[in-house]
Amino acid sequence: NPEDGNVLDAEYHGIPGLYAVGNTQGGRFVGDYPVVTAGVSHAFALVYGRLVGNVTAQL
Repeated sequence: NPEDGNVLDAEYHGIPGLYAVGNTQGGRFVGDYPVVTAGVSHAFALVYGRLVGNVTAQL
């Protein structure tokens, strides 16, 4: 789920307590690594890591 990083099951329901960030979130780079800019995958991990941290801190 891009709104809170919650991992979804095969029927697109959130799996309680399971979150993903960075390259594991949504298969962002499954078929191709579209950008050759150094650190682009780190940026996804940092941004969504902060988002998921904020979400889980409120649980």
